[in-house]
Amino acid sequence: MIYVQIYSYLTVLLRWFWKIVKYPLLVFVGYVLLVVSLGYYVYSGVAEPIPYQSQPTGRLKSFSDISQRPNGAEVLTFYALGDWGTADQNQQQVALLLAKNVANVPDRIIKPFVLEAGDNVYENGLERGWDNPEMMVQLSNVIDANYADIHYQNGPIEYHVVAGNHDHRGDLRLWETYVEGRFSGQDGRPIILSYNQHHPDIPDTNDQKEYDALNDAAGLIELPEPIKIDSGIATFIAIDSQKMLELYSRVLDEPELQSDLDAHWAQLDLLASSGKSWTFILAHHPVSTFGPHLGSQDSFPYRLFRALLFFFEDYGNLDHPAYQSFIADFEAFSLRHPVIFIAGHDHSLQLNVVSDSLLQVVSGSAAKTTFVNPGEETIYSYANHGFARFDITPSEVWIEFVDLDENSPILYRLKHDE
Repeated sequence: MIYVQIYSYLTVLLRWFWKIVKYPLLVFVGYVLLVVSLGYYVYSGVAEPIPYQSQPTGRLKSFSDISQRPNGAEVLTFYALGDWGTADQNQQQVALLLAKNVANVPDRIIKPFVLEAGDNVYENGLERGWDNPEMMVQLSNVIDANYADIHYQNGPIEYHVVAGNHDHRGDLRLWETYVEGRFSGQDGRPIILSYNQHHPDIPDTNDQKEYDALNDAAGLIELPEPIKIDSGIATFIAIDSQKMLELYSRVLDEPELQSDLDAHWAQLDLLASSGKSWTFILAHHPVSTFGPHLGSQDSFPYRLFRALLFFFEDYGNLDHPAYQSFIADFEAFSLRHPVIFIAGHDHSLQLNVVSDSLLQVVSGSAAKTTFVNPGEETIYSYANHGFARFDITPSEVWIEFVDLDENSPILYRLKHDE
């Protein structure tokens, strides 16, 4: 009898509870469906594989004859590609195209190398922990399976790697330690050199001792680092743009972080003051792009999406105030140190002239593609898988965009400002 009474009371309570919650629940479900639908509409733009070109002016010229590119032994040849970490067929196809291009580079005093612009493992970076079996499988699928066979004159080439926003979701310390130890050129494997996760006070041993020390030093500032290329004509600098954007986004609420940000800029000024002909900055986030990460400021669905997510702030889009400050400071920096800025983040190929002293190369389609709508700064854009090739001398930088369609060569030459 008592069970019947309990059941009766529970039934009454559940009915009252349902009357109270059913309408808020329906509203919440409708809200979720609206947000998901708008988010899909805003961010799932189809990449239209139609190359765009405009006529460059000033020191930048376009060419279609590949024989005009310098090819002497003293030329420094390197490649830029980003967002490679899918471990799928698209990544494999771009890797095969890279292998083919590298194999055809004539004799060079300094062998060709690769600058990789982050998002090295999708979607959440490397699994955490030393000797983690899942992490080992990730590296096998992303790196071993795609780049182990890329050689220049029978030797492995170097990949200089920075972290992207997806890498920050995982274990960054493994790149500086385990990855560098595993990929050190032995047994024909590529050479992976990671940046922005090392600290000068910690011995660079690439073992678990270094890994543990880096984890214990997680609160220390990770400043821009030189990419060590033995070249007398160019300075290469790696930055952790995710870290910098995070500082920009927090500094208004936490003014004490301004000193960390100032330290980044002091280091950048120091590294860029080498007196060499060219300065290249490798980062994940670009200072100019016209793909999805532009922010679609004029899109009503995008604005509605952002309004619905009223607690949502994405400083990974250029229209965010923190990102705007990041861009403005790099524009000011380029007035002191003219820069060629190499990045990924948007999954396309782009060449954008931000100013006479700041040239942006976006090369983020080593595995994924997303749409790109050219803007006023755009000289070239293409939503297709591929990479950028650079051939530089003291007086010239030649940039070629290479894609899976293997269309006619698309070459641009930047002359040094006399």
